[in-house]
Amino acid sequence: CGRIVQARRMDGGEWERTGHKFKSWSLPGSCAAVPLGLPTLADGVPFVGIASGGPDTLALLACVIAEGREADCATLGILGESVKLAAPVVKQCSGRRVRLFAHNDEAGRRCAATWAEQLSEAGATVDAFDFSAFGCKDLNDFVKLKPEARDCEVMPR
Repeated sequence: CGRIVQARRMDGGEWERTGHKFKSWSLPGSCAAVPLGLPTLADGVPFVGIASGGPDTLALLACVIAEGREADCATLGILGESVKLAAPVVKQCSGRRVRLFAHNDEAGRRCAATWAEQLSEAGATVDAFDFSAFGCKDLNDFVKLKPEARDCEVMPR
């Protein structure tokens, strides 16, 4: 929708507001529930990767390009693990194979479970990438590993 605007601190620190801490801040009028990369979810694209957060979305796009999968993989990014997938996006994923790239922590697992339930109920085949097998927290950390330490494809075939 062209209205996804988030602020992050340049030092990597957290914002604090009303007693809560957070890494990113969706600015007023922003549409956080609309995923980044929505145009890649075109008709006929059988695979969908959904990443949590801006840095992981860029990492997912880099992996898809490195694997030469731009033609058959949509890359979506949701800016926030508390954000549910928008109903139109869930509907568009019906009949496709979806791989989730949520963070390897409690919040990420809750996020992946929520998204997986939404997508499965809509008729998508869903799985999640397991970062714990590589000893890292998220896709951004995964792509920083030496190639021999991450000898696998990120997107399914």
